[in-house]
Amino acid sequence: MRTVPACILWAVIGAASACTPSAGSGIADVPRARGAEIQIDTTRLPRSEAIGGCLIIYLVDTASATDLYGPCSAQSLTGIPGATGFQQRIAPELVPVALNAIVGAVQAYCGVSTNCLPASTRLRLYVVPDALPNAWSDSGRVRNTLTINVAVTTSLVTVVSSVAHTVTLDAIAAEQHHRSDLGLDTWLDSLDAHAAGPCRDSVAIPSTAVPHLTVDQITAEYRLLVITYEFLLAHELAHLIVGPTCGAISAGARAEAACDSIAIDRMMRTNNTTAAPLPAITLVAIRHYDAIAAPFSRIGEHASGYDAFFALRDWLPRATAINREWLRDCASQGGSAACIGGKATASWVQHFIARPVHATCIARGADNQSHSLTTRPQASVAHARHRPSKPYSMTDG
Repeated sequence: MRTVPACILWAVIGAASACTPSAGSGIADVPRARGAEIQIDTTRLPRSEAIGGCLIIYLVDTASATDLYGPCSAQSLTGIPGATGFQQRIAPELVPVALNAIVGAVQAYCGVSTNCLPASTRLRLYVVPDALPNAWSDSGRVRNTLTINVAVTTSLVTVVSSVAHTVTLDAIAAEQHHRSDLGLDTWLDSLDAHAAGPCRDSVAIPSTAVPHLTVDQITAEYRLLVITYEFLLAHELAHLIVGPTCGAISAGARAEAACDSIAIDRMMRTNNTTAAPLPAITLVAIRHYDAIAAPFSRIGEHASGYDAFFALRDWLPRATAINREWLRDCASQGGSAACIGGKATASWVQHFIARPVHATCIARGADNQSHSLTTRPQASVAHARHRPSKPYSMTDG
């Protein structure tokens, strides 16, 4: 288990503690995306609605997402543990987090780019139930209106929340000069403990029974949620604004890594983001999650085939590249407040990147024979459900 000074941890998640936080690290301290044509109303929470098997959050423009109504109505919640009523459970936390995240993501692009989003843009974040942590986006233009739909799965929401919570507990423990028994290492250990057994279609989130959190501690956890979703949205905007492959010579893993790099660079240069290396830890957590839940995915069907889809889910090179990009940006900024901790922070992130996944779960194929997850049994694909097309994704460019 790796521990770093509390000062570095609190600086990384942007909360005031033993360190002096960077300027502008508050939760919604940028009311408008500077230099952007698009306008985001931060005076009220976005509208959200539960349609079929989706939660739709209207981040920019409140016109009903009729283009999503059909696919969302076709999303069945039957047979998915904990899926019934998920919209009501996650909306109170996710809606305000998503609002602040899209402000940061749009500012990251429109604050430094003349090729930005038009004022008539409609941008929605919608959540669909699935055992596999994933995100994707699609866009379309009708007359002068650009519509962007960014999707995330319920399991990705679980992973992001779990990482934010456990890292915050690690920070609290470090500040008190001891190791946390409820931190990120412990949660990843619990995931790995399941990997050698039968595959699971749901995983319990870490315990939230931590009393007497201070305002700074609550702010830290919330800030980490915002930064992680800001990275996710910035990654998808990179596909749409910079180009489908983000300048890479081909689609696939190289394109995804290129979009990651652009997202981190824009976040650092525009928003002075202290938590920029931490999305790397989220990718690491997804790797551990994949090892126990992937056969239950309903989005495993893919244009390139099931094996090709999972071949692209190689999270370690991307996590390593994010960490290096953050260090490179820090070196070029000459002691920016966003880079408190420097190499020590990168070393802390690298500890989680280096954690091995010792085993993969055992899935049951149609012939009732046991298969290692690495064999990707085709029986899993039969459980796929229809969903909107996803030309740009965390895993397939």
